[in-house]
Amino acid sequence: MGAIASYATARDVPRTRVVFCDAVAYDAGYLPVEDVAPARSCRSPHAARSSA
Repeated sequence: MGAIASYATARDVPRTRVVFCDAVAYDAGYLPVEDVAPARSCRSPHAARSSA
């Protein structure tokens, strides 16, 4: 994700489309590059969550 954000920033691209690919693809839509740059959890919102 950092490489994508760095490339987009170098090319003055304001937003980038993010699609998480798991058993089911999840389209997060177009996100500001600044939101993509920080470390993000790449877990699908469809992933099972433990109740611990």
